[in-house]
Amino acid sequence: TARFERNVKKTVEFTKALTGFRDVCDNDQIALVKYGAIDVINLRSVSYWDNENDCWNVSLDNDNIVKLPLSVFNITTHTPMYSAFKMYFQYMCAEWDTDPIIVDLLSAIVIFNPNRPGLTHKDVVK
Repeated sequence: TARFERNVKKTVEFTKALTGFRDVCDNDQIALVKYGAIDVINLRSVSYWDNENDCWNVSLDNDNIVKLPLSVFNITTHTPMYSAFKMYFQYMCAEWDTDPIIVDLLSAIVIFNPNRPGLTHKDVVK
């Protein structure tokens, strides 16, 4: 969807702005973004999270905000995705404390994962 594409583009722009990213070869840059973008997008979703109502507040446009409840992942009583998101937001929101620098630093750490598939120079990424 268009929102996902925008988030991927923002992740690419963020990643390209990291000084260390320029020191990585082109193939490894592609691998880092290809396999890390989803993780960064999930990490950054904390900024849309409403901890009191267990939902994301997603802006469709300037006038419309949709509340996407976490319960959409709780199809059965013990859905692993529901439990993982619940635990992530419970701890992340307490640590994040609305400081975007923390999320930026964590995003850089997530991108520079030397265990990503397809890396040829893992030592440079490390």
